[in-house]
Amino acid sequence: MRVTAKAICLSLLVLLASATVAQVPVAHDGELALQFPHIGRNGASSWFVDYVDYSGEPAFRILVHHYHAWCYGYVYISANRVAYEPVFTPSLKDGFSVSRRSLSNVAPRFSGIEFEIGGKAEKFAFISGPSSPHMPRGLLTGRDQLLTFIQLAITNFQSARSQMARVLVGSQKTFSAEAAGESPPRVSNPTISVLLPAGAAQDAVVDAGTSDLRVLGFAVQNSPIRLGWVNGRRLLLRFVAPNVAEFQSTVVPLAGDLTAVQVTLQTDIVRPQIEFSVRRPRVRFAMLPLETHDATYTLRGTLIGYGDVQAVRLLGVRGAIQRNADGSTSFELPNVPMEVGKNVLTGSVYTAEGVREPFEANVTRIRRLDMAYIQEAMHVLSRARLLELINERGVDFQLDDLNEKVLRAAGADDALLLAISKAEHAVP
Repeated sequence: MRVTAKAICLSLLVLLASATVAQVPVAHDGELALQFPHIGRNGASSWFVDYVDYSGEPAFRILVHHYHAWCYGYVYISANRVAYEPVFTPSLKDGFSVSRRSLSNVAPRFSGIEFEIGGKAEKFAFISGPSSPHMPRGLLTGRDQLLTFIQLAITNFQSARSQMARVLVGSQKTFSAEAAGESPPRVSNPTISVLLPAGAAQDAVVDAGTSDLRVLGFAVQNSPIRLGWVNGRRLLLRFVAPNVAEFQSTVVPLAGDLTAVQVTLQTDIVRPQIEFSVRRPRVRFAMLPLETHDATYTLRGTLIGYGDVQAVRLLGVRGAIQRNADGSTSFELPNVPMEVGKNVLTGSVYTAEGVREPFEANVTRIRRLDMAYIQEAMHVLSRARLLELINERGVDFQLDDLNEKVLRAAGADDALLLAISKAEHAVP
């Protein structure tokens, strides 16, 4: 049988498209999550399954489209219940929360799930979003893994959670439809993994990314985890297994430009910890004070402590950015309109972690001196002070023959006229 080059290429593409990648835990919407990447029409994106609480018990959450209408929201799956909570719905009767045992005919769809509740079919499509900046590179597909995991979570929640624990430990790379044992997974390498702030590791210096810093991560240990603290404050623990837990902090105060952070856990045997330092988000403007005489202003500066900056916007306009070798980001926002006096400008920094952080710049537009002011000031201010004001603020008129004649008649000398000549500026 003759095998053509085209047939070989098609076979390779099928193999690549069906390949799966090892699961990588990520932070998503402030929660520990599993990421299922795929290549869509608009490029790389991902489905996310968040590990959350629902009605007081651990649950998996995924963003979905409800097929009966233009309706979307979150499906929650816990050990005892399956629920749908709409975010947008044309009807107020679309949500439900039922016992997991009341579901029947659970089956995967192409990129979703369907089941029946009391004979009524409920069909959902999973909604993907921008991939985590830490997503593995290459041609990826996580659809089959996502379908496997969600169906397992609905039919055997404890098994799905046990497999998740093994993924976090590193002893399992992908999910299986077969039930997993519920005993705590064995840990060969006890670790504390910090997901937020991004890049945090022992003795590392990382960017906070946000002024409201919260520490998020997970820990795998050889014995049950009992308590946890960040800088002496109690951590919220959410267990995947007795020795595998997600941890979340409240807002960590950022003191000065660099803050030391210490995460400590308490197990039955040891008290492991990890220490790192965090750079506070701040803007260093290129020139101070922020002043201009003109009707528009170009705001320039450097963003420090924001992490991977994707965009900077001010008054709906996107500025130019440039990543620097030291991890900071330079930006330029041209032609910002100015009113006379103080202008309070609020811009936004957008990061790869999905954070939108506001910043403020107070720019003063200085009013130029007019003829009437100078004529009066010659009789009120000292000549030195008047020359200083002209140099600082400029003038809004031209020193033509007529204006020179008027000023000389008011008492202006050659030094004053020379200063005005240097500062003259047409009205913008």
